[in-house]
Amino acid sequence: LDYVFLDLKYCARTRNNYLTFLNIFFAYFVEHGILKDNPARTIKKIPQRMLKKQREVIPLDVVRDIAEYLEENDKMFLLACYLLYYCFIRPQELCRLQIRNLQLMNHTIYIRGEQAKNRKDEYITLNEKVETFIRSLGLCQYPSDYYIFSRRLKPGEYEISPSRFGERWDKLRSTLGFSSKYQFYSLKDTGITELADRNVTNITIRDQARHSSLAITDVYTRHSTAKANDELRGFVGSL
Repeated sequence: LDYVFLDLKYCARTRNNYLTFLNIFFAYFVEHGILKDNPARTIKKIPQRMLKKQREVIPLDVVRDIAEYLEENDKMFLLACYLLYYCFIRPQELCRLQIRNLQLMNHTIYIRGEQAKNRKDEYITLNEKVETFIRSLGLCQYPSDYYIFSRRLKPGEYEISPSRFGERWDKLRSTLGFSSKYQFYSLKDTGITELADRNVTNITIRDQARHSSLAITDVYTRHSTAKANDELRGFVGSL
């Protein structure tokens, strides 16, 4: 299926149709005692919502403008942008991140299953640039149960809604005058695309983005481990 989708460049819908055929084919074998189990049963389709993805990758000159402005005017929102761009941590997950999730000695962020979209405990590599920025903000001085982004996007006791990031992004877009096609979540697409353009392997990108397969990673252009990935640690992007 990856060969059909990634190498032959068939569309995601065709890849999903092939998977449907395989499930029917192997189910017949199981029913007639030829196989004990359906080997395609655990392979997931590419979600329909991903086939209709409308977000656009942000031009790198706009990314640099965003970074420069936020460095001067809103460091905590810049951190949120960093975590989405470099670590691919989704807005809903950003809202749930606490100080205790930062494992700076291991150069990782540990996301517990109840905080993650996929409900799995996972480690995310902390890029050196992002880790240095986190240290400069002094976040580890706050209580471990504080949310990293609370009211006014500052560390605090209260979990916020993901809409707070969208509101801050809208103000930023109004200030800098970039297109409404570029959404806050577009930073994730842009980060993935820039890694791919820098020849970072698809497997490395898949693991950092916590995609279920290489096929999902390709639509956007880990096996969970507590060890930081050196390839990601040294990456310096445009944000």
